[in-house]
Amino acid sequence: SSGINAEWPLRPGINCGEDEITFMSGGTECNNMVLNSISKLYSKPHIVISAVEHDSISVYARNLFKQGLITLTEVELNSKGGLEVEDVLSACTTQTRLVPIM
Repeated sequence: SSGINAEWPLRPGINCGEDEITFMSGGTECNNMVLNSISKLYSKPHIVISAVEHDSISVYARNLFKQGLITLTEVELNSKGGLEVEDVLSACTTQTRLVPIM
């Protein structure tokens, strides 16, 4: 019950209902929930990730892609090991629903 009480002060500040807050135990669980939700909310949504994205995103996204539930673009790094904003933007389409870049 202490976890439930902890959420109540948050609701007025972000203007949401009791059923609109979900507390997760960790980042992997949260990332998987978001990717799964996007794949169910939209018909074959497009997701853009970096080529070196954290496994909690990349492994799950690749599995959704293999199952035919999403389309996926992985943006490669530049020669200095970074991402170019232009490359990320050009990877986006009208069907892009999520760009989880760390």
